[in-house]
Amino acid sequence: MQPFNQATEDFPAVRARVKRQGFAILQSRATPEACEHIKAFIDTYPAKDAEINYGGTEKRIWGSHTMDPIVEAFGELSDQVMSTVFKAQAKVKTVLSYSNYPIPAEDRLITGRWHLDSLRHQYKLFCFLTRTEEQTGPLEVVPGTHRTAFKLWPLASGQYISRADLGTDKRRYQKLDEQWVDAQCHKAGGSVPFLCEAGTLILVDTSAIHRARPCLKGHRYALCAYYDHF
Repeated sequence: MQPFNQATEDFPAVRARVKRQGFAILQSRATPEACEHIKAFIDTYPAKDAEINYGGTEKRIWGSHTMDPIVEAFGELSDQVMSTVFKAQAKVKTVLSYSNYPIPAEDRLITGRWHLDSLRHQYKLFCFLTRTEEQTGPLEVVPGTHRTAFKLWPLASGQYISRADLGTDKRRYQKLDEQWVDAQCHKAGGSVPFLCEAGTLILVDTSAIHRARPCLKGHRYALCAYYDHF
């Protein structure tokens, strides 16, 4: 099986888009056969060995690139993309395989999802294995919030780090205030939910404000390649 249709990417353009808006959609795609294979891998992986969240509706398999050859191929493709885009040797830290099904209609499961992964630029490559729609839990980013110039005011005003964080491993940016994020979305002209076809690959600077919207109907399957800071 050839799991990925590797198009000829315009890597300088990809790098420019990530720098400008915090994300870029790639031309390369996972094939339908690869998507189905990985979905089956996620479904059959023992729940007792996975991380289960959101009332049992999310299943996360860490280190899955060491368990399945198609997921491993995604990790290898991701290394090639990252190394070329950022002109630095990249080695995937882990590949997360995960699925989401509709959550119970409880506020505690729906709110509090906006966050940053880091204050420093940090990059992840996502591969969405199912068609992603408004209600199926799309990844959502507030464009431009990855820029250093934007981060200065939230840092100074205590939105990203509070005094209570000092001396702990907790950071306020790990769970941002919803009303504050709504205001930033308004200033940015709106957030960008990635509504895409199965097989789509998206490179994201996760130092931008982002979230996975709650899955309210249908289902979502995805891969995510994690990297240390470049």
